[in-house]
Amino acid sequence: MDRKCIACGALFKPVRTITARDYSSGNTIYPVDFCPCGLGVTRINDQRESDAVNKSSYDNLTGRIDIYFNRLKKHFYKRHSEILGNIRKFSPGGKALLEVGSNLGYTAHMAVEKGYDVVACELNDRCRNFSELVFGLTVSKDLYKVKNRFDIVTLNDVLEHFPEPVRAIRKIHTLLVHDGIVFIQLPNWESSVAERHGGEWHWYNPPDHLFHFNINSMKKFLAGNGFSLLWMRTVDMAEDLPLFRLFPGRLKGRIFQVINYFFSVGLIENKKERGGLIQLIAKKNDD
Repeated sequence: MDRKCIACGALFKPVRTITARDYSSGNTIYPVDFCPCGLGVTRINDQRESDAVNKSSYDNLTGRIDIYFNRLKKHFYKRHSEILGNIRKFSPGGKALLEVGSNLGYTAHMAVEKGYDVVACELNDRCRNFSELVFGLTVSKDLYKVKNRFDIVTLNDVLEHFPEPVRAIRKIHTLLVHDGIVFIQLPNWESSVAERHGGEWHWYNPPDHLFHFNINSMKKFLAGNGFSLLWMRTVDMAEDLPLFRLFPGRLKGRIFQVINYFFSVGLIENKKERGGLIQLIAKKNDD
């Protein structure tokens, strides 16, 4: 059946297809089709494939707690403090914040500490229960049932998971107040690191990641759904830099942990717009 591209609105006619590996299993290969505008779409047979991978990953609370509160604690604190600082620049008076895809509640809790009135939204039951019990957060399970109005909505590494990104961003549009802003972070398939690794790039991550954006497709997606771009950049994580290619896999991981432990390395802005992550802030256009 013919379908339209969710970014440019044209009939989706792939100009190229790559094969990406499901690195969680290491065995399954998924085709990723690309529209001329730069949007990539993972081809899967059944949405339940993605749901099962996502649930399995997020149900591993022990591993997630270890990452956020032990091994990479300083890294994540610096990274998310910077994100909240950038949000403050574009919404200096904004207090009501919705975090979509709140995971363990780490960033939502940081936002509370910085004076925001926070509602979190997390599909995974175990993550949601953790953030409610440990941080005392108000956490909704279903974005589409949220009724509050917000000055700020954040989607930190989550939009690429949605089976219906247009439905999600339009819901967010309705939740935002006049001149409300959305912060989005997601992988950039047109990055230098993605080019080096091809279909083995770990942030293709099928079938968990269903949609793949570059700067052009992201701009079109926002403009087509009622948002004006205010700020955008691409950033690299330290382990994305070419230097890390010189080290074997296990040593590479250890070195990254040591660097983060002692120096709190965050994200490094890529001036050529080819960083592994896209970060942006967009303002709601009123109807």
